Amino acid sequence: MVSIKKTFKVFTILLLLSLLCIVGCDQGGENLVETSNTQQSINRSITPVSLFNSSASLNWTMINVGFGDAHLIQIKDGKTILIDTGLVSNAQSYLIPYIGVIPINKIDYVFITHPHSDHYEGLTALISSNISIGAVYFNVPTDDRCEAESWGCNAQDIADIIKLLEEKNVPLNKAEAGMSFDIGDDSSLDILYAFNVTNSPVGSIDLNDESLVTLVRHKNHRFLLTGDLNSKIGTYLAANGQDLQADVLKFPHHGTAGIAPNSFFDKINPQYVIITSPSDLWCSDRSTQARSWLKEKNIPAYITGFHGNVNIGVVNDKLTFATQYDYQTTNLCNETK
Repeated sequence: MVSIKKTFKVFTILLLLSLLCIVGCDQGGENLVETSNTQQSINRSITPVSLFNSSASLNWTMINVGFGDAHLIQIKDGKTILIDTGLVSNAQSYLIPYIGVIPINKIDYVFITHPHSDHYEGLTALISSNISIGAVYFNVPTDDRCEAESWGCNAQDIADIIKLLEEKNVPLNKAEAGMSFDIGDDSSLDILYAFNVTNSPVGSIDLNDESLVTLVRHKNHRFLLTGDLNSKIGTYLAANGQDLQADVLKFPHHGTAGIAPNSFFDKINPQYVIITSPSDLWCSDRSTQARSWLKEKNIPAYITGFHGNVNIGVVNDKLTFATQYDYQTTNLCNETK
């Protein structure tokens, strides 16, 4: 005969398991408890919805690939450009599906701003998809350079990407400052700066400071993308940079500590800023400088961790914005003014 004490113990265990399942499981047993806002902000974008504006002469979509960059720029009756690709898993889950719902079957130019995996790794997924690629511009690091920052750069992964490009007959080119690409309809993409260890004006730099600084010109509008530009080169450009003013700035390095000084952003003087950052990272101490500067300047910011995918359009020479999720574009972390 089973004792009352033993029966009560079994009952207690079953009750606790049931309560845990109510909190953390659905009917199929899948864990629904999110451990961070970083994962939550990307999980909710599983089903992509196109933000493409058919009336716009330019569409620039900042695609939410979590911690990483992916920017799709399309000129009506012109070229389609992708700047960075995110991590391979997120490219498979978010970048490729979003491109598919527009839909797009060819990307004329792919630019990789610098050799960190959250910018280049998704190339593997893109090359392996049914999307045609005209050419890739990527300054491939030496093995030694990559190994110096092995936490973000993997020489073997890059070698595998190069092999895939060769198998698909996709040209791989070096990206250099001064290059200009006619992308149609009174538009161009210009590589303003492309520093490396041999041409750095400030001595030793990390891979982030090798980021391409690119300017997209479209009619009367200017859009600046800065990769993961850091303090060393950012400080140099604040004092010596030319032609940096832009209507919209893609903030560097997810807005986190170590970015360019505020004098660099003052020089750009943007009307709007877009940022690839999970919500918890954006609201952390690591992003205080960026948040404070935006607050001081009263500049609207669109952030993937809050807004999901963000589309900037040019319609009748005016800027338009469409977001996957509705949030106010200032004071997102509920700071007091």
